Amino acid sequence: MKKTCFLTLLVLISVINLQCQDRINRAKLSFVDSSDILKHAVGWYYNDNIGEWVDYANVIYPEVNYKNEYKILQGSYMMSKTEQNFISIQTKTVIYNNQKLYVLIITKWDGEYKYPNIQEDWMIFKTTIGYIFTLKEYSKLYNLADSQDLSTNRITKIGSPYMDYSETRFLDYLQTDLGKNIQDNSPIYVLSIMKAKNGVIRFFLPSSSEYYFPNDPNCYLKSDFKVKYFETDSLNFSKIIIRNN
Repeated sequence: MKKTCFLTLLVLISVINLQCQDRINRAKLSFVDSSDILKHAVGWYYNDNIGEWVDYANVIYPEVNYKNEYKILQGSYMMSKTEQNFISIQTKTVIYNNQKLYVLIITKWDGEYKYPNIQEDWMIFKTTIGYIFTLKEYSKLYNLADSQDLSTNRITKIGSPYMDYSETRFLDYLQTDLGKNIQDNSPIYVLSIMKAKNGVIRFFLPSSSEYYFPNDPNCYLKSDFKVKYFETDSLNFSKIIIRNN
């Protein structure tokens, strides 16, 4: 009888302790440093069918139809049809587990069909992607004498037709993604950069079609700078670089 009462008392104490525990939210991440913003670069694509280089602002696109018959659709509509576009590019840093991480934040135009089965009602919206680099990778930007590949297997992405961008929300998603375990077969996203002989910078944004799997290097689809790239002068490109003091 005494043993039963004692066990009952322990259970009651445990229940009371659980009910009295404080509800504690996790500490919020915040950005530490911010670079300037890169807002313009020319996207070039060599169209071998017509034997001409095709250029558009802030998007790599191979066809010339948006220069003539579909000129009115240039801009957000055209850009939403291809991953290689951007509205802005900027680097920000966070401190996570006592480590400084560099987040290359790319905001771009995106799109999807409201009725995908019949491919009708194309909806345009903005997507923001953060590519998270260690200092070891990010510091490759400090010396662009020739070409560099910055790789990461951690990204954060937000954006939909029904959700506006919020820095607070982006940081929450970023913190959650940083806490996830990376799988062995996780894709590695690569930002490819090349300094041309005339000093201009050519680059290709990471995308879901420009990655490789560590166990299958043949899947890596590296940008071919002979036929396509973004191009800008080195001063403009340097806007996205945060240098350690």
